Amino acid sequence: MLETDRLLKWVLGSDIPRPALRPLTSIGINFAALSVFATYFGPWLIGKVGATAGQASTAYIAAGLAGVAGGYLGGRITDRFGPRPAVLLGSAAQVAGSAVLLLPGVGVGTACAVLIVVTSLQPVRGVAQRIALADTAPESRRERLFAGYRLVINVGAFAGPMLGAGLVSRSWWLLHLEVTILFLISMLAALRVHYHAPATAGRPSRGRSGLVVLGDWRLYALMLATTLAWTVVYMYETVLPIALTQSYGLSPATWGILYSLGPVLVVLLQLRISRWTADGSPRIRLAAGTVAMGAAFLVLTVDTSLWAVVIVVVTFLVGDMVWGPASETAPLRLAAAEHRGRYVGVLTSSIWLGSALAPGIGLPLRQAYGDTVLWVAAFAFAVLSGAVYVGADVLAVSRGGDTGSGSDRANSS
Repeated sequence: MLETDRLLKWVLGSDIPRPALRPLTSIGINFAALSVFATYFGPWLIGKVGATAGQASTAYIAAGLAGVAGGYLGGRITDRFGPRPAVLLGSAAQVAGSAVLLLPGVGVGTACAVLIVVTSLQPVRGVAQRIALADTAPESRRERLFAGYRLVINVGAFAGPMLGAGLVSRSWWLLHLEVTILFLISMLAALRVHYHAPATAGRPSRGRSGLVVLGDWRLYALMLATTLAWTVVYMYETVLPIALTQSYGLSPATWGILYSLGPVLVVLLQLRISRWTADGSPRIRLAAGTVAMGAAFLVLTVDTSLWAVVIVVVTFLVGDMVWGPASETAPLRLAAAEHRGRYVGVLTSSIWLGSALAPGIGLPLRQAYGDTVLWVAAFAFAVLSGAVYVGADVLAVSRGGDTGSGSDRANSS
């Protein structure tokens, strides 16, 4: 066991706290399923099922808006009852939803409904998973812990689509079976996680906790910047594979392999990059990482070869490794203990707003003006996100006592 720990530390560049291993295992498998679903669903919906760009765009927007509600619901459940009910509710619903795709004769309407269900239940369990993970380490180690969180997400993003690339070349049904099985295994792994009681346990409700959360201006500034950043992320996750397979001649299997190569970098570099940048300001990490993600797409405006796509993947992943851990810990730095679920839930809405905006804007923009305009727009979103991160942080610091408790909270805005 000691030699294994040393090997992992040498490969990853740092160790992972042992209490975090169980929740990280469940999270990694969850995101393996989700990454297969996200990577191949768009090409399947448009290329196999025959949905139009308008139908696909509408479905993604609906799924994203449902995810917004799911994030807040997950936060409320977590604050009131603890993480376990939210994790198990979301897990069971994802298993059932993905299993529908195994039925014969799935049409556009059913496929879009499954997209909405699977997407909307992810933030319900996602909020609770992050709160359960944060409880395994002191506050001073949380950003490093969430570097491990980003790492297992990308391990899942490597393993899931890599296997999916082989399965999709045989049949789409086998791909859907993979998604269902992975969601089921993740649910079973979640049952073995130790969950802490909520901070509000045993306290009478005063009915104002929601107003406290929704009245915090720092949360809205952080939400705007993070929504823009996640819009860039989902340009990569949902719009890029459609453009590559429809405009640039890549097969879905080839994209699956290229997508899976990116997380290898995360396994090797995520903990190292987090350690190398630990002394930097959170605002700089948030802004620089987001801009790097957006700049990756500009490569496709000058070159669309296979090697150009590799450069896009590498550049995007480096930006993501800088931005990701800081973005995960930002709401936890703002929130009081009894409001953590709500803060994380509201910020989780940014993920799903981004997931709606990226295809909702990107697909019609691509259809009307072409791919070059699409990639320039993605970069513009990234620059605006970085500017809001920096501007909100400067404003928080200038207001002094309005920054929460200490400079860390101010910086996380």
